[in-house]
Amino acid sequence: MEIGICVASHIGDIDYAVRSEALGYASAWIADSQMIWSDYYATLALAAD
Repeated sequence: MEIGICVASHIGDIDYAVRSEALGYASAWIADSQMIWSDYYATLALAAD
């Protein structure tokens, strides 16, 4: 079984995605909302960096 997490696409929340990788989670999903949070492409790029 593979387990992942879902976090808001807020620039301040990229630490959750980075930490989940260190803990061995299979994936990190980034929620998308143009009106509430940051651009999810930018958030994914920062998490990948």
